[in-house]
Amino acid sequence: MDSELPAYGIGVRHGQVALIFSMVVIMYLINMAAPIAIVAMTTPGTSPNPEVPAFKSWTDQSLVLISYYWGFAPTQLIGGPLTRKYGFKKFMVLSMVICSIFSMFLPSLVIEYGSKAMIFVLFTIGFYQGLILPMLSDFVSKWAPVRERTPIGTFIFASKTLGTVFASEITGLLSSSWWGWPSAFYLYGMIGLVWSIFMIIFGYNSPEEHKSISQAELEYIRRGQTLTTKRIPWNKIMKSVPTWSTWISQIGIVWTIRLSTTEFPTYINRVLGIDVGSAGAFMSITYLVSYFFTFFVSSSSQYLINNNYLSTTVCRKLCNGLAAYGSSIFLVFLAVFRLNRFLALLCIFFEMICLNASFSGYNINYNDLSPNFSGCLFGVGGITSTIVSFLPVMIVQYMVTDQSSSTQWGYAFLISAIVASVGTIFFMLKGSGEVQDYDDIDDKEDEESQLLEKKHLK
Repeated sequence: MDSELPAYGIGVRHGQVALIFSMVVIMYLINMAAPIAIVAMTTPGTSPNPEVPAFKSWTDQSLVLISYYWGFAPTQLIGGPLTRKYGFKKFMVLSMVICSIFSMFLPSLVIEYGSKAMIFVLFTIGFYQGLILPMLSDFVSKWAPVRERTPIGTFIFASKTLGTVFASEITGLLSSSWWGWPSAFYLYGMIGLVWSIFMIIFGYNSPEEHKSISQAELEYIRRGQTLTTKRIPWNKIMKSVPTWSTWISQIGIVWTIRLSTTEFPTYINRVLGIDVGSAGAFMSITYLVSYFFTFFVSSSSQYLINNNYLSTTVCRKLCNGLAAYGSSIFLVFLAVFRLNRFLALLCIFFEMICLNASFSGYNINYNDLSPNFSGCLFGVGGITSTIVSFLPVMIVQYMVTDQSSSTQWGYAFLISAIVASVGTIFFMLKGSGEVQDYDDIDDKEDEESQLLEKKHLK
């Protein structure tokens, strides 16, 4: 049996993982710079340098920040089909180069054309980064051995959290320095261009393309893989109940993630009475601890799977359950009980840690269901959850009219807990960690699947 064969040690696959890991970190440096820097951009005197511009007359800050997701949402759907046909390397390099250039030109464009220029730039960055996210699943399918799928997949997906931590700290420091907020966009753009050079030289679409991979490592990676270049069976995918259960669970969990990452800083400041700087520091520490927690979850899950203590299905359900129900419990505590400042912060801390278990849940589950079409599955879940995740922000905007009222915030927290819990019920009942029938399709595909694929590739 495959599980009885010895594992291959450190190899070229780890270099490829490091490239993709660093790419995701840089992506989040670039896209998270705006939400942090916009405070300094609209607050005169943030930098001691009087030459650093500030735009205190801007009244469309919410529109500016949401413009990234207008571009990000739709392109997730085509990222999977594109990488299957052309590979992911060229699109990753293209995306990073364009996003880096736009990041470096953003300060000049904003100074010249105002907030409308920033909306255009963030929309463009979102557009190209949306292509890349589903390609991460395709990378995991090709480069991660089955025995290492959970830790490698989690390492890559969870790097979004690390990128957010770095963006928060570095952007804040640069914005308040003599160089001011423009320096953050210049720095991240330059880092992105340097990464692109490394990816062009050292990146490969698959182990088979790598020039120096050993035969032993190649066989180890291939072990248990059944990859194909056949057409995407959209019709069969849409009829798969386990696939739908993962999509629905993703929507519920991403709803809670968006609420937590977007609204908790305001809640901490207005309800708990903690200053903005301390609230930011608390969130950064929480992100960092959450990031390291993902490695405990992923390594434990893979150990249990490799040693046949638990099935892949059970492990994925446990991780998704921890993310959805664990976070919901702490949201309910915040909503129902009058907690003191310490206990409230403790609930927020553990709520966000629980959410990160989803990196070993629905995020990697697409690779379980279909190693061949995981990028396509992730793209459908990504565009749907991104669009739906606008709702918790809108609910807070219209429901929380008094930001210092813990009661009003409690309603938003309860709704989020219900959405996450109900969505994950479907995954608990119908979710699976086994390869689905549509992953190994016949040469004779139904006409509807072919037409659907052509439509998505246009």
